Amino acid sequence: MSGQASTSWPLTETLQENGWYYWRAQADDVLNAGPWSESAHFLVNTANDAPTAPVIVAPLDAAVVAALATEVVVANSTDPDSSVLSYSFEADTSAAFDSPNLIRSGSVVAGQETTLWSASGLLDNTRYFIRVKASDGLAESLWSAVVGIFVNTANDPPTTPVLDNPSDGAGVNLLLPTLIVRNATDLDGDALTYTFEVYADAAMTTLVAQADMIPEIPTSTFWTLPLALTENQTYFWRSRASDGSLFSDWTSIAAFMVNTANDAPGAPQLVAPTEGRTVETLTPTLEVANAVDPDSDTLTYDFEVYNNGVLTAALSGVPAGSGTTAITLTHALADNSAYNWRARAFDGSGYGPWMTMATFSTHILQDSLPVEIKFEPQSLNKGSQGNWVKVEIELPPGYQTSDIDLASIRLQGVVPIEPWPVIVQGKRVTVRFKRSDVIAVLPAGNDVPVHVTGKVGPVQFEGVDLIKVLEH
Repeated sequence: MSGQASTSWPLTETLQENGWYYWRAQADDVLNAGPWSESAHFLVNTANDAPTAPVIVAPLDAAVVAALATEVVVANSTDPDSSVLSYSFEADTSAAFDSPNLIRSGSVVAGQETTLWSASGLLDNTRYFIRVKASDGLAESLWSAVVGIFVNTANDPPTTPVLDNPSDGAGVNLLLPTLIVRNATDLDGDALTYTFEVYADAAMTTLVAQADMIPEIPTSTFWTLPLALTENQTYFWRSRASDGSLFSDWTSIAAFMVNTANDAPGAPQLVAPTEGRTVETLTPTLEVANAVDPDSDTLTYDFEVYNNGVLTAALSGVPAGSGTTAITLTHALADNSAYNWRARAFDGSGYGPWMTMATFSTHILQDSLPVEIKFEPQSLNKGSQGNWVKVEIELPPGYQTSDIDLASIRLQGVVPIEPWPVIVQGKRVTVRFKRSDVIAVLPAGNDVPVHVTGKVGPVQFEGVDLIKVLEH
């Protein structure tokens, strides 16, 4: 239909949204048709549509980035309404993009076919998540698929693993124990392996067993020794981690003892009183060097005291002391008497052997005048022949040998002197005793005290000398 200056034609068919259409026109005077006009095209756009989601093409998902900045490249979105797009990028250490480390690009103008953003200020040894969306100025696309990267500018060694079992000082009840460490961590996220070493000495010089390249398993990694260890032996072990290039530090050294069955402790050893000693108390302290227990158990001790073969005192369950264990008798023994005693250890399951029976005697010093005495011979053999022994007594100044009551002189409180001969030289007097009587009252030992008592005038005197008494 012809109009005055222009002619229009309303389409009767519905066109498609966001479709491009081409059109032309020609005039016709009924007899002849004129030429077609130049073609034109138009877009049907009744409402704005959002761009498609962009696609990140670099870096690839799970890529390792060796710098603190990286270029993020996206294949451009398409938009049916507009060819002018911009992009917004986000990088964060949280997959939810809600951490304080979130980095935003701001608006980035689209490139020709791809668009690039340089993400800078990244943290080393850190995993980042990246996403991007497009905008046509009115509507935004959906976020792209998230791409994860790991920033790692240089390889770092793993942390030191932690010894888990056996712990330092622990015992194991297997000859082929399993050693366990709590896993190390690696800043670079590398797969780790472990080295285990077992030594027979604390200086770590005698290697017993070793394993390398034990692959890590979740939480804790273990290794079972391939060769049997020795019962009641203490071993020392350590471990370290490797990322294939670098090692962690060694763990601290831990000792463990192999103990598959209980062993009885050994016998304690005599400390005090020394063998054959005379003690100047009726409630002496008896002391032993602690027994050795192959299993390193906590020990207690039993003590027994005898007089002429009769048990006179017993004490059990005495806790071990540090290095030595001692008891002090609470019931008084008899004065001027010989006693035998012994001790043994208990580990909670079994008793060790009794120590060799030891001997001591009691003698309470009186409030008396001290004198010097010298016993001869200084070494007395109980098996040797002879009739006499002699003792030289020297009085202190102010006392005269002529005032000594010879009949009052006693050795060990019981053996009298022989009445003849008695030799007097100034302040000294030499007396003798029957050898067999002396041997009967003196115990064998290296430092056996010999007590000689008597009276000088009305005053009681006493002197002591130490001699060696041999059994044979």
